[in-house]
Amino acid sequence: LREELKFNGVVILDYDMSGIMKNVMGISSSYHELGKKLLLANVDMEACEPLCYNYDFISCLKDDDYYLSLIDKSVYRILKAKFELGLFENPSFELEEIKNKVGTEEALHLTYIEEKEGATLLKNDGTLPLKNNSKILLIGPNANLAQLGGITYYAALEDYKYKDASSEKAITPLQALVSRFGEKNVKFIKGCNFFQNNEEEEKEIIKEANWADVIVFAGGNNSIGYSGGENGGKNNPMMKLDAVTSSEGYDNDDIGLTPSQRRLFDLIKGLNKKVVFLVYGGKPVSLEKELPFISSLLMCYGVGARGNLAIADILLGKINPSGRLPFSIARNVGQLPCFYNHYLPKGNYNNPGSLSKPGQDYVFNSSSPLFGFGFGLSYSNFVYDNFIVNYDEENIKVSVSISNDGPFDGDHVVLVYGRCLEKEYVCILSKRLIGFKRIHLKNKEKKTVEFNFTKEDFSYIGIDMKKTNPKGKIEIEIGSNKKELFL
Repeated sequence: LREELKFNGVVILDYDMSGIMKNVMGISSSYHELGKKLLLANVDMEACEPLCYNYDFISCLKDDDYYLSLIDKSVYRILKAKFELGLFENPSFELEEIKNKVGTEEALHLTYIEEKEGATLLKNDGTLPLKNNSKILLIGPNANLAQLGGITYYAALEDYKYKDASSEKAITPLQALVSRFGEKNVKFIKGCNFFQNNEEEEKEIIKEANWADVIVFAGGNNSIGYSGGENGGKNNPMMKLDAVTSSEGYDNDDIGLTPSQRRLFDLIKGLNKKVVFLVYGGKPVSLEKELPFISSLLMCYGVGARGNLAIADILLGKINPSGRLPFSIARNVGQLPCFYNHYLPKGNYNNPGSLSKPGQDYVFNSSSPLFGFGFGLSYSNFVYDNFIVNYDEENIKVSVSISNDGPFDGDHVVLVYGRCLEKEYVCILSKRLIGFKRIHLKNKEKKTVEFNFTKEDFSYIGIDMKKTNPKGKIEIEIGSNKKELFL
């Protein structure tokens, strides 16, 4: 880190890692010995309680010039960082100044913009966008929660699992849909939370489905969902945060829906209604079994305070979705790990099987993900043509024309993949993202997008574990267009 990568900054140990390394990992029998190992590893500070770097530790090393010199170097780096931050001139902050910057309308609007550009349409049979007078039956555990993420105020409370989390600035899917479609056109019946079903509400859902034009299922994961509006959800047992399924330290052995959500989905899939499924959460959720019964599927991620307003605008058609998946979604847990930029494996990788025709990899299933990295649909049809590559020994210029065939205006994110096809002693990658640009195209508009690359953009880690520039063939891919070059 210091010598090869030339990092001169401060290295801070992860939160409470000293205790974990000693008591869980068994790296050292004492904090004194662990502290010496941390110094040798160039760790400058502990996070949380100083279990190693305390006054007793310093006194134990008072006659060891080598370790004292390491301490001096760490102290220098820490003081240098404090000087650069201006902490010696102004060590505190003005609370009122913070209040004027945090949680402002401008800041909250950023969560709307993030969701507007990030929400990813994964399936659409034409159900979306909805008409502004569509009758919507909203169900699911996230229907009246705004997912703000696990590291929030309530995460710092010892008994936060048993508290209602509410924020007057957080907008839930229910509030967002009502604001866009009108109160008379939206009915809300939760049906289940993240681990329990409600049989009475299930009966209500069956009854009200006859009234609805579409069922919107707000499901997925729960980090810490906030009920919207002042005191929203207080004293409602179905609003209790009784199952955090996605946050720091929360792992799952199943990448599908929670059992309660599966039961609720099985209930509605037989009602002969269009189903729009909204997936909330920061990690992939596999819906392979549910997908044939879903009309439209939207990956919402963690929406923040105002993101659900953007989700409602996408459903209404005021926003044309343009997000791309930042990860691959596996078909099931047996496909993990599942990522796009893997090394090319054995020759049978492209010989998948099925229940009707067994293959080799996998015998009874596809080796491709349910949805791959970079996938994302739109309400418009974007067409690529005029793919041109000009290059010399050092520089590569790529251009492509993109047309919006309509019927909506919209953003489009252009992805460029590149890889080296000839490596010495190293397996080549399936593909690698090397560039992207977001453009806006009106209906029937056409634009040309340009990218500039160098050899280093196609570099790889060689057998000596160092970055190596390509010599030989490389490949560039945009959309369904591919070109090979020889450098």
